[in-house]
Amino acid sequence: MIIEGKRINSNPLFRKPYQTWKNMMERCYNPKNRYYANYGGKGITVCERWHDFNNFVEDYDKIKGFTPEIFERHDIFLDKDGENLNNSQYNLANCEFIDIRTSNKRKQHQMKKFRVVNLLTGESRFFYNQSECARELGIRQTGISYALHKKNGLNGKYKGFLFEYTEL
Repeated sequence: MIIEGKRINSNPLFRKPYQTWKNMMERCYNPKNRYYANYGGKGITVCERWHDFNNFVEDYDKIKGFTPEIFERHDIFLDKDGENLNNSQYNLANCEFIDIRTSNKRKQHQMKKFRVVNLLTGESRFFYNQSECARELGIRQTGISYALHKKNGLNGKYKGFLFEYTEL
């Protein structure tokens, strides 16, 4: 991809690929990054070629899912897993651009099976993904996460539902 003009943060053509590259590198190589445990801490790496930002920019428009239209959108994310969920490296062959919904479905830390019980009706349902559950129930994903981890005094309950991890 050719970026016209100066490579400075105020240039939107530069800013988006740079932020994508920087976030990818931070997740994989900076133990102080809040997402490191789910990436670098689990052995996820970036191919040598993409350690150089110029090479990443050169490949940017070759990444699966890239179009000039999505380049302008702000809800597009670089994903290394595709449907596989087991790729351990960011590289041109593994990566694709996806939207926020697809990204949330693929977050491994949100993919542990859990049961939801409606406290009014007693009806039970099972989910593997907190974001999809939140969308279906019309509640916040963070509330589900807090309930599942029994944080903020929620004791597994949130908005009329009981949330619990299950092995079933």
